Amino acid sequence: KSPKDISDEEYKSFYNLIGSTFDDPYLTVHNKTEGTIEFTNLLFAPSSQPFDLFDPERKSKIHLYINRVFITDEADDLIPKWLRFLRGVVDTPILDLNVSREMLQQKPAVLKIKKAITKKIVSELAKKIKKDEVNYDIFWSNFGRVIKEGLYEDNENREKIIPLCRFYSLVEDKNISLTQYLDNMPDGQNDIFYLTAENLDKAKVSPHLEGFVAKKLDVLILTDPIDDFWIPLMPEYSGKKFVSISRGNVNLDHIKKDKKKKKKEKNSDYEALLEEIKKCLNEKVSNVVISKSLTESPARLIADENGMDIQMEKMMMMQNPDFEGSPRILEINIEHELIKS
Repeated sequence: KSPKDISDEEYKSFYNLIGSTFDDPYLTVHNKTEGTIEFTNLLFAPSSQPFDLFDPERKSKIHLYINRVFITDEADDLIPKWLRFLRGVVDTPILDLNVSREMLQQKPAVLKIKKAITKKIVSELAKKIKKDEVNYDIFWSNFGRVIKEGLYEDNENREKIIPLCRFYSLVEDKNISLTQYLDNMPDGQNDIFYLTAENLDKAKVSPHLEGFVAKKLDVLILTDPIDDFWIPLMPEYSGKKFVSISRGNVNLDHIKKDKKKKKKEKNSDYEALLEEIKKCLNEKVSNVVISKSLTESPARLIADENGMDIQMEKMMMMQNPDFEGSPRILEINIEHELIKS
């Protein structure tokens, strides 16, 4: 049938039947593609998580038909893994009826269909954001972790996926887009600051945030495991570099300088203390330096500028008990009473 001849009730009924679901579809994409490649797709994005969304095998549930003849209900090669939550059917006349699942992987036509479907879904999700951002935020809370897998795996579409992504903003206390983050940046800020953590509660009490909170600078809190993997592949967005606030000594002095400057201790007064701490800790730390961002805590541990992020090392240790991370840099807050004493 033509889409104009199908009611919303009929679409929902078909979606519930083919997807073994009970919710309403968040997105319905029904179109016919003609030209060098010919196929019809009727695909649905759920509004609630399927029970197998995080299954390790990450299987697709798309039904493939060839000239309306059913071939398989696990057509893994028709959509990328990061869109595995989609349900629906794809029908094409350009494949042989006797094609096997193994042969599907080798067919150039299948790759073209996959490319066309991915482009269409990304485009339709972008339209949904413009139409109703509140409902999209609900959709993102259910499927964001999966969509972000595309930032790591899908080299071809990475730049198109990132505008769909949402990240928790420390200042806004909600999920925002990277465009919103850039729009809110003050004069002097040239980087996108982020902190990876196990969960939001742990991140909010991290000493790494103190200098940013004091200056009311926004930090994106990243709590999904995939976050540690896609950022190295996409080190900047719109000309702004991603900077981990738990790695290296991030200098905030040039951003939003305070008119009232507090009298600071001379760094040279603490050289003997720094040397004594280095001597006591020996190889447990790689260096001891004066912090440029701590305001409340006496000290913190950070990773080297070119080293592995702390959260990434934790994940590596979970996978391999024999893995040993690099020694940390110890920062001390020379304005803290404990350090002064």
